[in-house]
Amino acid sequence: MRQRPTEVWKAIVKYIGPPIDSRAYRITDWLRGDRFDTQGETGALPLIPQETIGDWVDENVEKRAWYVASFVPKQLFRNKDIPCLAREVLVRYGNREKVRTRLMANFSSEGWSGPQSEHLERKKHNLLEFKQGETDGHVKRWIDEYVENIDRQIERARINEEREF
Repeated sequence: MRQRPTEVWKAIVKYIGPPIDSRAYRITDWLRGDRFDTQGETGALPLIPQETIGDWVDENVEKRAWYVASFVPKQLFRNKDIPCLAREVLVRYGNREKVRTRLMANFSSEGWSGPQSEHLERKKHNLLEFKQGETDGHVKRWIDEYVENIDRQIERARINEEREF
């Protein structure tokens, strides 16, 4: 993948779907990476040129834009040398509700330790901090929608934590 990312991408897109079967799931899981550590090293997808991924999605935006949102690495960051694929998906396809909801689901598949409400508060804080420097309207919209969703989760988590403790 490191030596010939475009060629490898062209070979694997035949198998990643949609439709999504167990092989497609395993390949997209490998592409996303961060299986056990969402703050650590990403998978193989960032090795592929953005325009190659975008060209593939653009061949069938209706079926592929939401799909790629479901397996981009679940990280938002700014680095002039490394593209943030989640942000780029939003910039390019964030006008589509299905893309935004799939990306939320992707970012919400995670694990943590400690109280859920504290975890969600940190997540909300990080999103709002990222939004401060954001210029793209689609990205801002997604953050707003996701924060609204997280606020509802925080409320439910606090109620459950009060009952439990």
